[in-house]
Amino acid sequence: MACYNILSVFHYISINLIIFLNCIRIKTLIITMINDIPIRNISEDKFGRLKIVKRLESIICNQIKQDSKCFTIGIFAKWGEGKTSVLNMLENLLTKDNKSIEVIRFDPWFFKDMETLFFDFFNSIKGKTSGDKIRKAIGEY
Repeated sequence: MACYNILSVFHYISINLIIFLNCIRIKTLIITMINDIPIRNISEDKFGRLKIVKRLESIICNQIKQDSKCFTIGIFAKWGEGKTSVLNMLENLLTKDNKSIEVIRFDPWFFKDMETLFFDFFNSIKGKTSGDKIRKAIGEY
């Protein structure tokens, strides 16, 4: 009976040790999967988003060539699906080959009301653009 108890205890400890080791592996895997850091440049693209980014670049450049006064592009996806990574890669392409394009980052999530959002949006553009004509137009607005 004593042998059986020792064997049972050993069996219980070894099963718990295996479960514990498996949990460590699972936790490591989860930590790796949860790592949600947007990529900064095209060389880091592991999900094949470059095709989408190049298409967006083409649309933007064509709109500029057509002298469009205003156009909007929306990028819609769930949290963690790569919107910021796409924007980072797009910024790299636009500023690399098209020196006449200025990219101004603005994050609307930091504002409590629409008035503050609009004010800071236009001030961001006014403060970061190099064109006097644009600054003057925004100041009048």
